[in-house]
Amino acid sequence: LLVREGANLNLADKDGDTPLHEALRHHTLSQLRQLQDMQDVGKYYSQIQLLMGLGSQGVDKKSPASIACLLAAHGADLNIKNKKGQTPLDLCPDPNLCKTLNKCYKDKSMGDLGRTEAGSEESLEECMVCSDMKRDTLFGPCGHIATCSICSPRVKKCLMCKEPVQARTKIEECVVCSDKRASVLFQPCAHMCACDNCAALMKKCVQCRSVIEKFIPFIVCCGGQGKVV
Repeated sequence: LLVREGANLNLADKDGDTPLHEALRHHTLSQLRQLQDMQDVGKYYSQIQLLMGLGSQGVDKKSPASIACLLAAHGADLNIKNKKGQTPLDLCPDPNLCKTLNKCYKDKSMGDLGRTEAGSEESLEECMVCSDMKRDTLFGPCGHIATCSICSPRVKKCLMCKEPVQARTKIEECVVCSDKRASVLFQPCAHMCACDNCAALMKKCVQCRSVIEKFIPFIVCCGGQGKVV
């Protein structure tokens, strides 16, 4: 419940131990207790399993190992040190569990990165003046897209490069397929009249018949990252 509500998973106690430190310490202690209880030689294989994996705790969602995986999957720091200089992984002699924790943390990080990139791209598409509408107006001659068509008449200098705005062109649907909005700026003619799929098939601008030397994606015109061909 605390994890779902966004609790700080790296909050430390007086000894510098985080919840992940404690979970892995309890996991190691429980493993040692189970090993001490195994006197029968016939249980040797189970001991090996216990040392090399989650053992019988693998299916128990309340076990220390499962709790540790949950914490790592939600961003608990694997490298934070307590006052003895120990990281959570230092308290875990189980190589398979360490590997699992690293994978859980990596998957979480990759998911965050994807969401950040998606959020960043979305912010690049919003009007820099009102923030309510999507950018849909191409400024000339700079070729930047910074505002919506409603706000664009108020802009005298491009908000991205400060160059005087001499022309404002609202970006309409692709003149070829009419299914998508135009999203590729042609250079040197500076027309944006085709979507990325249709533009890829062109050698000349369909609007003015000029030879296309460069294809600049919509997101690059907004100040984002992209491939200019």
